[in-house]
Amino acid sequence: MKKILMLSVCLVVYPKILAAQTVTSIGASAVAAGGDFATKAFQDPWDLSQRTDLGWWIFGVDQPASGLTNVQFANGEFTATTTNAGPNVFLLDTGNPNAAKIGRIGTNYPIDAGTYRFIAFRMSVTTASFAQFIWNRDTIYDGTTTTAFNVSTTPGYRIYLVDLTTLSTVGAGKIAWSGLIRALRMNLSFAPAGESLKIDWVRLVNTSAGSCRTIQFNGAATVDLFLTDASGTNLGKIATNATANAASPGCTVTPAGYTYYAGALAPGTYKVTWRVLSVDAHVTEGDFTFDVAP
Repeated sequence: MKKILMLSVCLVVYPKILAAQTVTSIGASAVAAGGDFATKAFQDPWDLSQRTDLGWWIFGVDQPASGLTNVQFANGEFTATTTNAGPNVFLLDTGNPNAAKIGRIGTNYPIDAGTYRFIAFRMSVTTASFAQFIWNRDTIYDGTTTTAFNVSTTPGYRIYLVDLTTLSTVGAGKIAWSGLIRALRMNLSFAPAGESLKIDWVRLVNTSAGSCRTIQFNGAATVDLFLTDASGTNLGKIATNATANAASPGCTVTPAGYTYYAGALAPGTYKVTWRVLSVDAHVTEGDFTFDVAP
């Protein structure tokens, strides 16, 4: 059955200059979803609705330890509590050179890093910190372990969008995000033990210029952008201090406004709303709607 994805971005414009602020456009309403690795490889997106959406290490005792307890998959999200400062989950499980090559492992389902380079995820943490990504060419035992850093995280739910090729990396045998990648995990937060973690969905997508949308506005120097669903529930921030002539990963800068890769978002129903506060405390608000269809 065909799914329709309707998106909603809440635009908050803070007073920076004396002119009245106005949001003028977010572009065409029809948006095609970016190609998603898990959806194509497994016919099952990382929507965190079931146990098999993440690797088996979260319940294991082998190294690397997950650093998580109270793990649950319920109501369409993954929740857990940290037991150390480096909790992690496998998105693509590593293979084992001494074990049968079966199941949803990178040996059988490698990531084409040249195609899938943007990772989007909706995550909630308790304390401001940062996240990292760790990958290997073949398995976690092959000496190519690469740690890519850092993605700043903020308390509460937020939607993050990252270009994996632009992150700084470390590792004795580190490799670039290129070629085929056969193991991928997320270090979720480096806050203290006892951190409450929630992940709603993760998407590893290709680039699609036609799925970018430019939010045009005038009379303001910077804006914070938020996403809401069709009922008006705030799903979290997608950009902080965004400016015209700037763009999110996956999109090209245009002087017309802030350009965002809407096609990276997970399937669902959303609505674009905006709220403008001028220096005289006058509030202007309204909404725009656009659809993203897989």
